[in-house]
Amino acid sequence: MALTQCPECGRENVSDSAEKCPDCGFGIKAYFEKLDYERSLLKAEEESNKSRIEKLDAERQLLLYGIMFLGIALLTFIIVLILPSIKLFLVLGLILGPTGLICLLFSLIFWLIERKKKVK
Repeated sequence: MALTQCPECGRENVSDSAEKCPDCGFGIKAYFEKLDYERSLLKAEEESNKSRIEKLDAERQLLLYGIMFLGIALLTFIIVLILPSIKLFLVLGLILGPTGLICLLFSLIFWLIERKKKVK
């Protein structure tokens, strides 16, 4: 129970749980209950929107990582087909940094495959 001002006539020190304003008869309790209900609806809608935005951001991030991985894999395959030299991939891996580890992995796999072909 809080003391407030009547929204209709402006009388001070009217309880927000009073049924009506003593001066003008405005339904104070119903007015504040309606305000609380509308605020709770807005808050629920904001939380729902925030959840949807977070889900979309996560999906976009996953898509971006997938595209980056496929691009690096494709680049590695192309380079392996053009210049199958392990030294080139070691240098490329050092230049690219963390993503270079993927290049190194693919280069080692292809190097082992080429080595096995030469042994046969």
